[in-house]
Amino acid sequence: MKPYFPFSLAVGITLSPLLAAEFQGAESILKQVAEMSGNKAAATGETNPAIDLAKKIKALETAAATLSPDEAALQWLDCFDAYRRMSSEMLEMAAPANEGKALSLKTLVTALPPSAAWDKIVAGMETRAATEPEKIKSTLHLFATILGNDNPARLKAIDAVQATVTKSNSGDSSFNYYANNYGEQLRDAVVSIGADPKQTLETFEKRLKAAESPSKRNESSSDTTLVIPDLVKLAGAEKAAQLLDRAVVLNVNLDTHDEQMHKACVEATTRNISRLKKPQWDLVQGYEELPLYEAMAKRFPRAKDDYTRRDADRVYLIGLIASGRTKEADEFLTERLSDSESRFEFFNDHTFERMNRDGLGKKLISFLEVSLTRNPALPLWEGLSSLSLLEGQSASLLTFLEKMLAKPGLEPSNVAELRSTYLKALLAVGRIDEAIALLKTELHADTKNAGDTDEAAGTRLGQGIQLMKIGRLLKKPELIDEGMAAAKDSLQKLPKRDYETSSAVGELTDELIALDRGAEAEGILSSNLLTLVQFKAREHSYEIKETLTALVSLYDKTKRPEDVLFLLDHSPAWAVSDLTQLSAPLPVIAARALTAVGRNEEAGKIVRRVVQDNPGDDSGYELLLKLGGDDIPALLDNTYSYDRFEERPLIWKARLQLDQGKTEEAEKTIRAAIAVDPSDGEQGKGDRLRAYSVLANVLEKKGDTDQSASVRKAVKAIRLSEDADDWYAAGLLSRAVAMYEESLGYFSDAYCIQSRLARRQSELGDFEKAAEHYRRAFELMPDSFGRVESHCFGCEGTFSDPKAQTTAEKVFATLTEKLPDRPQVFYLYGYLKEEQDKPAEAAVLFQNAVKLDPDYLNAWIHLSSAAEAAGLPPTERDDIMLKIARLDPKGNHGSSSFKGFSDLRRLWDNLLALDQSQPSLETGPLYPLAASKLAMDEKAKKTTDSSDPFEGYSSRENPYSRESFREKFQENPMIDASLTLLEQALHKE
Repeated sequence: MKPYFPFSLAVGITLSPLLAAEFQGAESILKQVAEMSGNKAAATGETNPAIDLAKKIKALETAAATLSPDEAALQWLDCFDAYRRMSSEMLEMAAPANEGKALSLKTLVTALPPSAAWDKIVAGMETRAATEPEKIKSTLHLFATILGNDNPARLKAIDAVQATVTKSNSGDSSFNYYANNYGEQLRDAVVSIGADPKQTLETFEKRLKAAESPSKRNESSSDTTLVIPDLVKLAGAEKAAQLLDRAVVLNVNLDTHDEQMHKACVEATTRNISRLKKPQWDLVQGYEELPLYEAMAKRFPRAKDDYTRRDADRVYLIGLIASGRTKEADEFLTERLSDSESRFEFFNDHTFERMNRDGLGKKLISFLEVSLTRNPALPLWEGLSSLSLLEGQSASLLTFLEKMLAKPGLEPSNVAELRSTYLKALLAVGRIDEAIALLKTELHADTKNAGDTDEAAGTRLGQGIQLMKIGRLLKKPELIDEGMAAAKDSLQKLPKRDYETSSAVGELTDELIALDRGAEAEGILSSNLLTLVQFKAREHSYEIKETLTALVSLYDKTKRPEDVLFLLDHSPAWAVSDLTQLSAPLPVIAARALTAVGRNEEAGKIVRRVVQDNPGDDSGYELLLKLGGDDIPALLDNTYSYDRFEERPLIWKARLQLDQGKTEEAEKTIRAAIAVDPSDGEQGKGDRLRAYSVLANVLEKKGDTDQSASVRKAVKAIRLSEDADDWYAAGLLSRAVAMYEESLGYFSDAYCIQSRLARRQSELGDFEKAAEHYRRAFELMPDSFGRVESHCFGCEGTFSDPKAQTTAEKVFATLTEKLPDRPQVFYLYGYLKEEQDKPAEAAVLFQNAVKLDPDYLNAWIHLSSAAEAAGLPPTERDDIMLKIARLDPKGNHGSSSFKGFSDLRRLWDNLLALDQSQPSLETGPLYPLAASKLAMDEKAKKTTDSSDPFEGYSSRENPYSRESFREKFQENPMIDASLTLLEQALHKE
């Protein structure tokens, strides 16, 4: 099929080559590499030993567990020997047989046999090491010790690798760098899993001595980082102080994650200030470090472009304000902002949250107002607006802005920023008519003197979209039309397409679709596509693909299935050969289009794959039930069995049972779905609480009209709160609050509505009401959370609000006494302690939760995060990681990383067992994207482009596929670092 683009004729551009030139397949790369390296074997179809090795490794993955340990070890060593003999160019040629990737030692590790064979492999590696040059010998020995599970031997092997750098003087700067840096990373990993205090102290003292060597001491600058362990615990206070006095005067960066040691480092740096070789700006983290900052600033004059000082500058400024030294703060800010290289954000969300938590938000607001009164050109308006909202000071902000706008002689650019801030404040407090009048004034203002044309057009584009949103919410068509006209005009004045413009185009078309103005949305998208294509395809390949996706979604929403299929079949810009390689929602959209044109068999195959690969997508299940089939009940059961923390298969099974008249079975199934995730918070607008809608239908069918009506009220409350979210997103805060309050009239036991209402009331400054709604939200949370909770929109940061934390502390402390058998109570209390940065307390609470419910996945996940900081021993941390992997093998609900695992042999055997226990899922192509495939193939035949051919190309058949557990084994730092060093020694990066 010839690639076709109906838009190309309009601008006289041949689009197909431009789009196709961006991509090519793995086979093309193999041919190019073969030609460049002079190896004709791959080009002529002769046997390629690298491909043969890739196939052999893949076969060994399957066979190793069935072989005797000795035979499995011999076959693995044979593969290693074959790998060792190949050049880097040959290993690149294995890509077609290795999921588009070159062969590497990490590929070989995925075929390791069970650990019973490892002693034989270790012996074989040691035998091979004996005949190799020193560099390869030491790295082979190192990898053997990693598999050997002997920590002292591992540390000696690291020393041996690093010693080759000193001995060889070979000038191999790449290996030397890797030996030093990866060697130290590996040492940290080995020491960490050993949990041996003596070993930890010895390792630190060794690094300290190395950093004191003349070669290091005399360097003018260094990026070396010296990690400071808990020296007081390891060596006592007196010796710790002695060691720190030596450390702080070195030409290294200091790093410690322990609060006590951070304080000790600050004290040591302060008392040794005259001996410092470099400033330790990273130690300046809190208000109490102002004296240290000032001492270092005096000792080390500011260097140009000193980015290492930026965070310390921010902390210092905030510290000056917090301590009431506002005159000095003003002088410091003026000095820093006068330097064009230093005009970065002094105030960010983290700053605001911290000052709010410490009760210093109003002090900062006062400082910002004084600074902006003196100089309205300072880039502080957005910060003032955000902090005022967080502090509930919107009304005070309005008063200040009105005073500022009345000042004569303001620069046009200053007036524009003032008005933008004023507009947000007007909307927040509900003065909507005034906000609209101001917005319309801005849209029709003369922009000739407003600065950069692109910037002014971009601002006006955003304002036009905002007016459209307000018009839609208020149901005022004239505002929609006025905003639309301004947005269209602004787009025409923006010939370039950067990220912000593309994002605005998406917002604009979403608004048009919401207004049922699909034809206009199509015009915007097609115009955007043409503009993108006029630039180099490589420069805008992502935006082109995103625009095509938006067009397909538009045609889907406007019931134009032929257009959906035309774009999929004829566009060469998808850069993949099959529909399965495109991410959601394109596969289900294609299935819907095929169903609409009567191609049900093709649609059925696609939608079954969608349900398998993306089991949280309601649209796939909806189409599945519409298409029908005797296999649907079994398919739904299987999908749930793959992931018992995903409730969607149960919801749709209940829907199917209800349709079949199996009311009792449907009720049992739907109540099981609700138990999995009662709040259903991860779903988007219109899909949340779908389970309750089904339950209401079940209850009605049973004749329980009262209960049915009660459940429907709960759903209605959530839908109304979702509408309120739209008003809040448009900046209409007070209107949103009124709608949240109305929604609670239908269902007051929705923790998510209570939580969102509390946050919004806090932003309006009504802290008393906010506290009451926070209290009710926290009381409701235990009944609203399953083993994997999903916070609804607007609830994610509930515990980060300091006002909420105080209330939550009281509620959860009381609930742990009243409900000692409820795991959710302990989980939530632990979650709060995490937010308060108290990992040890959090870990105890999470442990209580998993004791009460051993399958509480999220409690295990949070316990894993807190485990190391809480001082849990390595073996216990190993147990936690394995528990998470067994509960959530696909990693759908959290991390199944094994980076801190201590016993590699135990880890590997468990990972093999987990891999074998997983169901075999359907893979492979389903629906070919003919024009895209052809474009890729044509490019592969004639390209001379030397840049990265895989840019933007997906080599996996299934975009939802997870890494196998074998691949996750490579993430362990002991495996990763030792393989990287060995690869470097072999000159095969």
